Amino acid sequence: MISTEMLIVMLVFLVYIGVWYVYMNNFMDAVQGAMGKLESSAYADELAHKVNVLCANTGTLEVEFRNAATVEGGGKEIGVNGEKRNVDCEVEYRGSGNSTSLKITKENEIVAIE
Repeated sequence: MISTEMLIVMLVFLVYIGVWYVYMNNFMDAVQGAMGKLESSAYADELAHKVNVLCANTGTLEVEFRNAATVEGGGKEIGVNGEKRNVDCEVEYRGSGNSTSLKITKENEIVAIE
């Protein structure tokens, strides 16, 4: 038969495992959120750099993201997943929804993102 002390130790152990699981679950959610924000920031920086390159030159560039991203933009500002960046020239975004690849072209002094 199991002694009372052993039951108490098992109960304390189960409570400890439960608390640890809840803590780790919240911790992992926080890490995942931080990684998403960092990834969006990197995507926005890369897109802003490529747009600025086309502001000074002509031609076409392509950008590919590892994960789908929501791009928005207009005027002298672009954004990826809510991370906004200022650019050196007028931008017109012609796409919609999430995308993993974009085509950037310069047309008549306006940089178009498709």
